[in-house]
Amino acid sequence: YFGKTRGLLGTFNNEPFDDFSRPDGKRQASLEKFVNAWKTEDSHGSCEPEKNYAIRMDPSNSIAYEQCQNIFMSRQSTLGPCFQRVNPEPYVQMCYADMERMSNRAEQLQQGPCYAAAAYMSACRAEGVDIWMPSSCVRCALENGHVLSGGESITYTAQNGTREVDFILALDGQKCVDPGVLSKAFVRALEGGFLWANLHSARYALLGWNGVAPFSEPYAHSAEGSQWLASESLQRQLYKLKKAPKSTTSGNVYDVLKYALKLPFRAGVSKVMVVVTCSRCDVTDTVEYSDLLNSLLEKGISLHFLQPEEIETLGRKKFRVYDKPIGYDAEKAYAIRDAVELEGDFNIRQIIRTEKNLCHPLALETKGSIFSVNETKQSTRQLKKRAWSAIGKRIAITGKPSECQRCDCVPSDTGLGTTICHPCLPPSLKSEMDEWLDGETGDEYTEYLDDEVP
Repeated sequence: YFGKTRGLLGTFNNEPFDDFSRPDGKRQASLEKFVNAWKTEDSHGSCEPEKNYAIRMDPSNSIAYEQCQNIFMSRQSTLGPCFQRVNPEPYVQMCYADMERMSNRAEQLQQGPCYAAAAYMSACRAEGVDIWMPSSCVRCALENGHVLSGGESITYTAQNGTREVDFILALDGQKCVDPGVLSKAFVRALEGGFLWANLHSARYALLGWNGVAPFSEPYAHSAEGSQWLASESLQRQLYKLKKAPKSTTSGNVYDVLKYALKLPFRAGVSKVMVVVTCSRCDVTDTVEYSDLLNSLLEKGISLHFLQPEEIETLGRKKFRVYDKPIGYDAEKAYAIRDAVELEGDFNIRQIIRTEKNLCHPLALETKGSIFSVNETKQSTRQLKKRAWSAIGKRIAITGKPSECQRCDCVPSDTGLGTTICHPCLPPSLKSEMDEWLDGETGDEYTEYLDDEVP
């Protein structure tokens, strides 16, 4: 239906300029005339609501009345900075009507003013006034059914945490890797890797970047009303991309990384991202690199790159098919033989020629990896399957639960509650502690720590 559907909600083509189109396709400048143009001739008033909900609340309902007054009329309200710019009166009336409808539903009464507050916040931001939702409206629903209020937090450890994964796949619009191959071989390898690593309930986000206009900026694919997909939906979306036009420009991979950082992740899950790049990294801003690395570490995201370039080694060493490196991380190199048991090779890693850029270090510093998809183009079907399997397993091990992460319920940009999770210890401090414990702690100190630290 893309490009073929229009109505009261606009034209389905991602272009705002023709959203006020009438049924005959002509654009209408007046909102009222646009809406009236979509009236059916035989309605005869039958679409009019039987009850007018725009009513004033009965003052006898003092609790509900007070809630609306505190949010829309009090100077102490978080909405207060906008009262001089946007008149709150229509919104307090909306609040009254919402509270009236919920008067017999005690479980929803606390959230009664929040719909009007969200509408008011949106109107204020359109006027350039940045305000936040009242804390009583900020709520975060967890996967186990528990609900956090704004400002509350929960801590997950390896013992009580989940073994679930939020996985992000970002595709370069140059399409150097066939989306059809990713749809079948790569997704199957990932699913197999997650099963091998004893992970479950993975959900997927598919991002596009560096595409043909109007898709040159990063964006998320969605299905069934959500940008988080099941593996079957991910495969279908990838297969559809086979017909998408191919970009001829080089994009900035940092743009899609920044976009991914803003996705709404589930609380307590592991976060893994794979970026398919078709051009060599040309980022030179070291400050931007440092900021992005800190953001990835703070979010607990492990980053991996899939690239068309082969993995090069120093010298002229000849490798057998099963031993030739197809990827590497900060410590080991990986080959097709790792499809059976992921072991890696320290020695071969030492002779891999690493590119001097500001992209690959992001993966290595976040416990991720770099793989060459060119190495999956093997001569036999069995070798191709093993190559993808090794890639899938190496990516999957970064989906194992974090040792400790703290998740806070905070208001999102839209005013709704969202959980922001981060490691219990700052990444830099944890790294220093790990080095100290590994290299300088004697048996007597280890025993002391075992006794004192729960």
